[in-house]
Amino acid sequence: MFITNFLLFLHCSFEPITAPTGYKWHFIMINILVKLKYLAEENPRGFTVYVPSLEPVKKGWVVASIETQNSFGDEGLEKVLKYAIPTTRIVGFWDNEGTFYWDAVMVFDNEEEATEAGIANEQIAIYNIENNELKML
Repeated sequence: MFITNFLLFLHCSFEPITAPTGYKWHFIMINILVKLKYLAEENPRGFTVYVPSLEPVKKGWVVASIETQNSFGDEGLEKVLKYAIPTTRIVGFWDNEGTFYWDAVMVFDNEEEATEAGIANEQIAIYNIENNELKML
C-alpha cells in the first residue's frame, strides 16, 4: 500500500515525451499507470484526461482510436498509454455494463469532424463531454 501511494503521488516532469524507450519511459509508464488506476477507482463511470498531466478534458466530442479498441485491464491500459503518449496524449476510461474500457482518444470541438473521425475509426458512438451526450453512429 505504501508503494502504491508513493507512486501515486510521484511527480514526473519529463517533457516532451516522444517515443517509448528506456528507463525513463518505464518510470513514466508506471507512474501514469498507477495514477490512472487510482482515477478509475475514484471515477468508476468514466473519465477523459490528458496524459501525462492527468488533467481532465472538460469540453469537446470524444472519439476513440481504432488502434486501442477493446483494451481491458492492466495490459490494455499499457497498450493505450504506449499509443496515446506519443500521439493523441488523451486517455479515456468508461464502463459499458460492467466491462471497463481504456481508450486512446481524440477530442474535437466540432460535432461533424468528430462524427467523421468516429466513422473512420469504426466507432459505434462518440461522446460530448460538456453535455454528457452519447451520439450513436
